[in-house]
Amino acid sequence: MRTSRARPWVAALVFGTAGVFPLQAQVDYRNSDDLRPTRVADAYPIERFAFEFSAGGRLRGGDAAASPHLEYGLFRNFMVGVGGEFGAAGSHAEVSALWNARRETPGFPALSFSAAVGEDPVIGVLATRSFGLTRLHFNGGLDLSGPADWWGGVAADWTLFRTSTLVVSELVAERVAQRVEWSAAVGVRRQITPTVVLHGGVSQGLGRLGTEFNLGLSYAFAIAGLMARGSR
Repeated sequence: MRTSRARPWVAALVFGTAGVFPLQAQVDYRNSDDLRPTRVADAYPIERFAFEFSAGGRLRGGDAAASPHLEYGLFRNFMVGVGGEFGAAGSHAEVSALWNARRETPGFPALSFSAAVGEDPVIGVLATRSFGLTRLHFNGGLDLSGPADWWGGVAADWTLFRTSTLVVSELVAERVAQRVEWSAAVGVRRQITPTVVLHGGVSQGLGRLGTEFNLGLSYAFAIAGLMARGSR
């Protein structure tokens, strides 16, 4: 589908037009999020007063699920979100928050803390370090609902600046039901309009997890009435 046709279709499908205007988010393709396109995400929230809606899905074996998410930059360096996963094998809703405690400096990576309540309550830490057009990321999470279930992952991404494309690779370990599983994944985020990003990825389990595919779109926008006068 051509870009000129994609933008009005996505905007009309997801939001309609009343009271909504798009953000000029030409670099939104660099804002990686959980499973958009890989599990390891960068340490930065969306901008203050901005919304981002993601409509995606995943497929593992014969198990398919849709995973819509809506995030909002409530304060500077702090965002909240609501979403869920809905499929034949089970569904759950989720609310989440992410606080960027420290921006990246020449001697220290960006550092953020996250919390989510959905199928299980989870807390996490995220770090990002930049090296030119390459970035390194670390994410870790702890499930508070049961025994010491946890996950951790490292990722690297490369910006293909002239094509508004981000390529990501990751390695993840997770402990579930007293067993540690490993997986590797690659993904791509491609900006197809100033406010719409296409993302997709594939993860391969190195043990019993199998292969998982994900694909979706995200749309950045703002609502004029929710923006403080004179704020930036």
